[in-house]
Formats: sequence, C-alpha cells, structure tokens
Amino acid sequence: MPDKPAVAPAAPAAPADDDLAKKQKALTEAQTQITTLNQTVASLQEEIRVLTQKAAEVKQATAGYDTLQKSMQSELDDDQSQIAKMRGIAEAVLKETTKQIDTAVAEFDKKLTDGDTEVGKAKGISDAATTASTAADEAVKVSQAKYDALKNGTSENAPKYNQAALKKIADLLTSTAKAETLTDFVSVYFLTGEAKKKADAIKLLSPNDYTKALTDAQAELDTAKADAKEKKKKADEAVAAYTTANQNQAAKWQSRITDVQAVLKAISQKPAPGRAA
Repeated sequence: MPDKPAVAPAAPAAPADDDLAKKQKALTEAQTQITTLNQTVASLQEEIRVLTQKAAEVKQATAGYDTLQKSMQSELDDDQSQIAKMRGIAEAVLKETTKQIDTAVAEFDKKLTDGDTEVGKAKGISDAATTASTAADEAVKVSQAKYDALKNGTSENAPKYNQAALKKIADLLTSTAKAETLTDFVSVYFLTGEAKKKADAIKLLSPNDYTKALTDAQAELDTAKADAKEKKKKADEAVAAYTTANQNQAAKWQSRITDVQAVLKAISQKPAPGRAA
C-alpha cells in the first residue's frame, strides 16, 4: 500500500493576548470612526442650520413679491405708455427747442455733479484734519507721560529710577559678600558681573542737567498741547464746512426738479396746436 501523505500539523492556537490586542485595535478604530462620524454629523447639522436660516430669510423677504411684482410691472407699463404719449406731444410742439432744453438740463446737472465733487473734497479735508487732530492728541499723551515720569523721578536716569538701580546693586553686593565668606568664587564672579552691568548702565544727572531735562519736557508738552489745540480747531472748522456743504448739496439735489423748471422758464416755446399765442 502506498504511504499515506503526512498530515500537516494543526496551526497553534493564537495566544489569548493576540486576540485581546486585535479586539482592542478594532475597538480603537471603531471609536475613531465614531468620533469622525460625530464630527461630520455636527458639521452637517450646523450647515443645515445655516442653510435653513438663509432659506427662511429669503422666503420672508420674497413673501408676496410675486403679486407685488406683477402689480408694479403693470404700473410701470402704464407709466411708460403715459411718458411716451406726453413726451411725443411735447416734442411735436417744441421741435428743435428740445435740444435747447436738453442742453440747459445737462448744464444744470453738471453744476450739481461739480458740487458733489467739491463736497467730496471737503470730506477729504475734514477726514485729514480729524486724523491730524487725533494724532496730535496722542502726541500730547506721550509728552505728558514723559514729563510725568521725569517729574516723578521714575524715568530712566531720573532720581527714583537710579535709587532703585542702586538698591539692586546693593542687593547683589550683599549676595556677593555672602558667597565670598563661603569661598564660592564662581558665584562671586557671576554676581559681580551682574552688578557691574547695572552700575555701568547708571547715569547720574547733575542737578542742572535734571532741571534742564524737566524744563525741556515741560516745553515739549506745552508745544504738543498748543499743536493739538490748533489742529482741533482746524478739524472742527473742516468738519463744520463739510457738514454745511453736504447739507446744501443734498438740498440742491432735493429741489432739482423745481430748480430746473425755473431755469427752463427762460426758454420760449411755441403755442400748442389750437391754442392762442
């Protein structure tokens, strides 16, 4: 009899630890997927909320507009028809005079638009003056702070500032002396180096120099205040000029129809057919 084929040995069972690791990995992956899905859901919910709000706003704004639009279109069509009819009559009566009228209206409107340009210039001047006034006010604050710090002695090289610096040097020297008694010359070297930096940075002003610094700061502050006052005055004047010009120009546009008609009265017209001259 032929030999029976050898039976392959059964694969060893996976250790329980391997199964646990696989399950833990699968759980982690599933949790990651859940987190991602939750984030996607939250994002979609927010997008839906925004789109719903936008749709509601559009619906509210357009509510009844279909009916209103038809009504307005009908009214506009009637207006256009009436305009064409009445203008045709006027053109038939006036003939070449219409050119004179169009020229007069164009010249009037050019003056109005030129006025708009002048108002725009006034606005630019007003804005620039206001900006300059604001900058001048800030300069006063800077000068005031500089003078106050100098007067109080807290600015660099002023008395209180230097007293505080000397106190820090004294503290370092006290620590240096302690280190020396402990023969800790590494600390002595380091601490004296720090003390030297502070000592070298100190500049003791003479009484005359300190007095001069104070009087110079006073003068600088006075100049800044005077400049701010002048710029504030110019800004107020420029703002007032622009406001008046803008109001006057708006009034001119408001009365344009009446004013143009007053200008056109100087233009003679032929009598309408059937009417006495």
